[in-house]
Amino acid sequence: MWKDVKVDRWESQVEIQVPESAMIIEPEAKGGQSSDPIEKIKRALKNPLGMERIRAIVNRGSRVAIAFDDPTKLSPNYLAIPVILDELHEAGVKKDNIVLVSANGTHRKYTPSEYIEYRNVGYGLPPGKGIPKIPKEILYDFWPHRFIQHNGANTKNFVNMGYSRLGDLVECNRILVDHDLVIYVGGAQPMKWGGYGGTGVVIGLSSAESIASHHTVRVIGHKESCHADPRTHLYRAHKDAVMEKIEESIGKKVFYVEGVVNGAREWTDFFAGHFKEIQEPAWKAGDQDRLYPAEQADVIIAGLPRWCAPYDTSRNPLVCVSAASSILRMWVGKPILREGGILILIAVCDGFIDTTALPSYPEVIDLFGKMGNAQRLEEKYLEEFLFFREDYLKKHMAGAANHPVHPFWLCAETQYVHDHVGKLIIATAENPEAVRKVGGTWAEDFGQAWKMAEKLVGKNPRCLVLPTFFSRFPFKFAVK
Repeated sequence: MWKDVKVDRWESQVEIQVPESAMIIEPEAKGGQSSDPIEKIKRALKNPLGMERIRAIVNRGSRVAIAFDDPTKLSPNYLAIPVILDELHEAGVKKDNIVLVSANGTHRKYTPSEYIEYRNVGYGLPPGKGIPKIPKEILYDFWPHRFIQHNGANTKNFVNMGYSRLGDLVECNRILVDHDLVIYVGGAQPMKWGGYGGTGVVIGLSSAESIASHHTVRVIGHKESCHADPRTHLYRAHKDAVMEKIEESIGKKVFYVEGVVNGAREWTDFFAGHFKEIQEPAWKAGDQDRLYPAEQADVIIAGLPRWCAPYDTSRNPLVCVSAASSILRMWVGKPILREGGILILIAVCDGFIDTTALPSYPEVIDLFGKMGNAQRLEEKYLEEFLFFREDYLKKHMAGAANHPVHPFWLCAETQYVHDHVGKLIIATAENPEAVRKVGGTWAEDFGQAWKMAEKLVGKNPRCLVLPTFFSRFPFKFAVK
């Protein structure tokens, strides 16, 4: 027996037939909306965890940097930054002593309009609709002279702080040293990288070389990083160790303000203070809304909308495999797909890559195909793309492009997909060669993909269907 299900594909949905017994999970817009998110931010700032209130830390002569997640991340910047500025004003901090800092990590620079509303996102938004980032009047008050965009290759702005207790290089933007207080605004949303977001200084304000210490197969590809429980997550432990080294080096604490969002994109909880003290409360708040019970599957089927990554579309084959890792790494308890199971993606995947923003991607994808796995790719080419590819580095320094090493992070995270699945099938893809380059198997349509799956897992597999996993807000699987 079969049933019809509509799944995402680009900017619409396609209908497929799946077994009657298939489990279907559609993220719900559940959770309690904050009746007054601004009031909750104010309350968090008045009662920070593990730190004094901002006004007790600063004075009229203090130099303050307000850093924040860059536009690609879901972050409450537009709500929190105005409240923080009011707090600083009430403390007497001079306006000219405050800077805004976009924590871009190894991403490109962004335009003023992208800081007002970022459009390269999904989360159930109609095409062309974006997410607000910074209030326009505040942006133009600071732009350009008191607005800093971090650049992962701009070595003159870095301070070497040594190595963390786990052996990672710690090299960060000198704003952490030059300012009396750094306040960081971010979101603690479900993520395959660490279980939840947060502690954004570690990535957003670090050099590419520092990020490479923990963004490679050694850490992010390790089996202890391939799940979504932040309490036992190896990559999360590395982030914490780096943050500890940063604070030890600068001799002061970073003041974090982090928000938790529900499935309707409503900010429901806010936590402020020291990074270690706010983690557990934020995780608990996220778990209440974003943990979905599920049974381990033999086959997972998912539709990919236009945007399933914030920096390129599902036409990009590496983005498609990154989407696969977003599903397979978002579990607690035990893997959502059994080892050797089948993952079927419904995607355009025609091979087109935005080479203005991602110029190194085509070359790295080709090299990944030749090397066969992320470990060998890193061993032979990571250093070259990290330091020596001036053709790509010039574009990143100019601001229009991601750092040339950026696709290596995706290759590292997706190695788990290739190691864990029996077969990754991308059905309805419009370029079979693009699918093969990233280690996938092409199927002309879903019917053909299902026949391939049955040959490997039998006629009655446990099947999980995710029609809108990427076009609604992310969640995690609590697997029995």
